[in-house]
Amino acid sequence: KNKLLSIIQLDKSMGDLVPEGAEVLLDMSQRIVRGGDLFGIAVQSNIWIRSIRPELDGTFTLSSEDREHYPEKILTQEQLDNLNIIGRVARIAVDR
Repeated sequence: KNKLLSIIQLDKSMGDLVPEGAEVLLDMSQRIVRGGDLFGIAVQSNIWIRSIRPELDGTFTLSSEDREHYPEKILTQEQLDNLNIIGRVARIAVDR
């Protein structure tokens, strides 16, 4: 089965790492956070791209590149389990 989803980055929350309008390929077979990485998360009717990284104390940090407008969130394991993680970012493509 095809486990890939292509989306367009909707905002500037990820700065130059994933610029607004970039095509992002999500690997929907990779939804478990094992180490710090980029993931697509379903929020209402949109998919947000965010970095999620595990911390030594068992929590997880959810962050964007633009921390002024999109501050970091610290999540417990239970809160992370309740996130609708669509998949890990496998590719970022930007047209010139």
